[in-house]
Amino acid sequence: MNKFSDVFNESNRYDFVLTDEQFNEYKKFINELLETTYSDRTVNISDVENGKLIVYKAYDYEKLQMPGREFSVLGKVNTNRSLITKIWNKFNIQDFRHLKNLVRKMCRDLFDEKGRFFKSNPGGFSVWDTIRYTESIGEENEKKVCDFIESIYGPESTPVREVTSSHKDMILGIDITFKIEGVEKTCQVKPLNFDSFKERGVIVVYSSGVIKDYETDYIAFINTKKGKCLFFKNEGSVFDSKSQTITLPYQNLVNKKFVTDNDNQG
Repeated sequence: MNKFSDVFNESNRYDFVLTDEQFNEYKKFINELLETTYSDRTVNISDVENGKLIVYKAYDYEKLQMPGREFSVLGKVNTNRSLITKIWNKFNIQDFRHLKNLVRKMCRDLFDEKGRFFKSNPGGFSVWDTIRYTESIGEENEKKVCDFIESIYGPESTPVREVTSSHKDMILGIDITFKIEGVEKTCQVKPLNFDSFKERGVIVVYSSGVIKDYETDYIAFINTKKGKCLFFKNEGSVFDSKSQTITLPYQNLVNKKFVTDNDNQG
């Protein structure tokens, strides 16, 4: 049985472990709690007929902190493990049942715009600060891809990173816009966990986060720890959300200096 555990900053007061089953139950619990409590803020952005992918309209506070932001961090609290860890430590949680009971009881303190623990609190516990830290990691990846694009197409490509949780980001899946010979192009950026070249002329990329059928012109996969970026034309790509993979034709790889992470090809 797979498990995960996170430690709150440098403190080891309480380690916690949730089973996969508990983590999935927690996601369902948070989804139902927030959809009921903040039904007036819900937006279904699923692109699948009769599908359901709920996000929340941004609070005025969030828009003030990040001009151009249209959707709230509330849409990301269901799966943010760092936030679970901080709640666990902040409130001396004893077990999984205690965690759910406390979050239900303190829902508005945690997730309301004027709640005690929502807004930024440098040096202390804050839902906004916790989610924004996670978002900032992705933003740094996007900035590096902007630099990468400029190195390929020159300064005239003028790559621009779209605002996190804006309409372009959340609805259209566009992280970066840039130009090639004056024509605007779009790019989605995903983490690069692992990649494998196959003899049939495709590259299978293992990523994380939401995997769906992106309609951007390009898609980039980046791993800053390995200093590696794979930049593809997004044509003929096959997205598999269950296996967290995207299969792309090798011929669509723009930067052809490609080295696989494993030696077993085929």
